[in-house]
Amino acid sequence: MLKKPYMLEKISENDRLDIEAVRLEIIKNGVSATVYGSVNHMIDDLNNMISSSRKNIIILMSNGGFDNIYSSLINAVSG
Repeated sequence: MLKKPYMLEKISENDRLDIEAVRLEIIKNGVSATVYGSVNHMIDDLNNMISSSRKNIIILMSNGGFDNIYSSLINAVSG
């Protein structure tokens, strides 16, 4: 799961991360990958993937607040 970078328009085109190229590279390695425009959609999909019958490991990597995904995800999976 990938999220489009925040405020991408403020980064010059030459310095931007090509998120679609990253997604395609992940897929080439046999792993599914989706690019999301919003954290809420990511949380919805994560919540649907999580199994209550087994342990789940979710790794969130961000260099900022990531639209409050940490507490939003905990709230979503807690019911």
